[in-house]
Amino acid sequence: MIPILLVDDNPTNLKVFSANLSGLNYQLLTATTGERALVVAENALPELILLDINMPGISGFQVCTQLKANPKTAHIPIIFLSALDDTQSKVKGFEVGGVDYVTKPFQREEVIARVQTQLKISTLTKNLEAQNKILETINQEITDSIMYASRIQKALMPNHDVLQSYFPQSFVFFQPRNIVSGDFYQVFEKRNKVFVLVADCTGHGVPGAFMSLLGMNLISQIIEERNITETSAILEELDANIQKLVNQPLENGEIPQDGMDIAIIALDKQKNQIQYASTGRPIYLVRNALLTDLRGDKYAIGGEKIDKKFFTHYTINDIQPKDRLYLFSDGITDQFGGEENKKITSKRFQQWLTHTHTLPMLAQKEAIITLFNEWKGENEQTDDVIVIGIEIN
Repeated sequence: MIPILLVDDNPTNLKVFSANLSGLNYQLLTATTGERALVVAENALPELILLDINMPGISGFQVCTQLKANPKTAHIPIIFLSALDDTQSKVKGFEVGGVDYVTKPFQREEVIARVQTQLKISTLTKNLEAQNKILETINQEITDSIMYASRIQKALMPNHDVLQSYFPQSFVFFQPRNIVSGDFYQVFEKRNKVFVLVADCTGHGVPGAFMSLLGMNLISQIIEERNITETSAILEELDANIQKLVNQPLENGEIPQDGMDIAIIALDKQKNQIQYASTGRPIYLVRNALLTDLRGDKYAIGGEKIDKKFFTHYTINDIQPKDRLYLFSDGITDQFGGEENKKITSKRFQQWLTHTHTLPMLAQKEAIITLFNEWKGENEQTDDVIVIGIEIN
């Protein structure tokens, strides 16, 4: 039975209320004072309270205020039953926490309808709260798992110390949109070449992170285990593997278009030259305040299936000390913000780099982060962000 508390200082009214609600599967509890009502409510925790206003001792308004202040009873819906029919009393009843107000003398059918309505609302509210708690638990478990995945992902990417061991003047600005990232970067040394690469995978969050883990593993195999060190050949092997492992027809016949854009450079120590290849991502070279946009091939790794993709291998033979090279994902140029809520754009990012190119690399990183955050303002981050800057020794 559903417990309901009836509160009225007039025993006759309590009998009338009880008679009207009898036979409806309710367990009727009673109290003739506000003080007694507080005790019964806290001990019995009824599903609903029908509360008179004018009573000796504390009034119904005071009872309602104290019940709502008590965490144990705050959730109990309260219907005021009163002979007070003025607007001020009704408004105050709702202000102190009542959910309904019925004036005396009342009609049995009206009271029953209002009681049943509030009980239904109460049940729905409890069910919703229970579902929310379940969702909160599930969400926390998912978040904890993603946080753990983020630690794994970051562990697979080199920290800045590795990059600095090859390029003392360098920086990494890495800021995922979500906890895990669809962008990644890597640093390798093989056959007297130092490789630095930045990749922007399809999507962000968990789907992008899975693709990034696959990409990191494949690139490691290609360079470190299979000894492929020509930048264009690395991309060709990576594309072939992505097409084979990921972009296979689904059950509905659809072919996924998952893949990545990537830029890779290789500093050849013996020849003192930079070799590079890229797909969909530019590489910026800044020399004496002049920025050169080094662009590679347009088609991406994976993505649209083409019988054979040939990637172009480029070489910079006149590399000079103090030359600066920047590899980055499109998360920084695609960020919305500014006074007109537009993208940063490649042009504006180039201006940032040339205006800050005289700063030490770590100071330049902080300047870029400040410009990025000021541009973003209150907007959400649009995409994962990676910017790597290196200065030739």
